[in-house]
Amino acid sequence: LRSKYLSPANYINEDVGKVFVDIAKELILQNDYTDPDAIQEEYPCRMTRYDAFQMFKHTVACYSACTSEESRKIKKLTLVNCAWTLSIPEVLEQKYCERYLHEEACEYREFEEFNHSMQPVKKLFADIGVDFDICFYSVNDFPALMEKNEDELNYRSHKAAEAFSTYSDMQCDSTRATEMLRVPFTTRLKNNWNDIQREYHNKKIQQHQTRLNKLQRTK
Repeated sequence: LRSKYLSPANYINEDVGKVFVDIAKELILQNDYTDPDAIQEEYPCRMTRYDAFQMFKHTVACYSACTSEESRKIKKLTLVNCAWTLSIPEVLEQKYCERYLHEEACEYREFEEFNHSMQPVKKLFADIGVDFDICFYSVNDFPALMEKNEDELNYRSHKAAEAFSTYSDMQCDSTRATEMLRVPFTTRLKNNWNDIQREYHNKKIQQHQTRLNKLQRTK
């Protein structure tokens, strides 16, 4: 994170700047921020997997945009972060699959930490009349949260079944693919993102642990 994000004077006003700066300092790797008076060009993030600084900067831009006259009509704003992930990590060699599952689970846990740190910013948005939230999903899973008609659900299930049939030796048959993609958490975009995110992240971490346990048993 560039040092300019650690100066309240670089934000829309000092009060808002102090909130963002406090969060930025919380996200910085603490061993690299021992002297608050020392000035350096960039600071590393304490999170190893989740790109917290990038989403922090997006949030700063969103807040600035919401304060403009053109954006006064915005009442609800959700910053959605989607990441490319492997649907079937078992195609990797076992040692790489284990590493991948550990790293992806770490990313979900770090997002939860980041989202918790951003709560004061959500209050800043609320103070200007905007209901703001941040979400993190796999690109593979996010479309399942959107409202779809029957034809769209059938098409997605059919395409998924084709993809999964390639790995029939892993028991990823078309029936399983259809069940996985036609019965997501919901086919409707929910208003309460916090609840659905918590359910989603917990389920993903549990899935990773189950896969890891299965891999360990095959050694």
